[in-house]
Amino acid sequence: MDFEKYYSDRQKLINNFLEKRMQKKGISRVDEAMAYSLFAGGKRIRPILLMATADAVGANGYNFLPVAAGLEMISAELNQVPQTTMEVDLETARKLLRFIELLEDNDDVQNVYSDADISDEIMAQLED
Repeated sequence: MDFEKYYSDRQKLINNFLEKRMQKKGISRVDEAMAYSLFAGGKRIRPILLMATADAVGANGYNFLPVAAGLEMISAELNQVPQTTMEVDLETARKLLRFIELLEDNDDVQNVYSDADISDEIMAQLED
């Protein structure tokens, strides 16, 4: 079996399935965010592994396409990566890290992002 062909074929199959499913959506911010997250690019490793496992144990991986696509939808996420960063001094870093800690302790907060650039020297001072 040619792995690259298998991988490419499964990737196309999953992408086509996801595109068709996302066409059956309402117009909402959640739908837009989900589509952006799903189609921002990705290797589709998880769903391909699921389908390959089914093939390996004698089942037809194609029959697991809806489950594989669901797995991809569950695992898709958006990450905020700053375009620019801001170097912070020791006192600002101390306050910022405390604030981030408080945010992360809140059950309603799932992710916290920052554009702060804290140098290794300052991090070492904070650990003392």
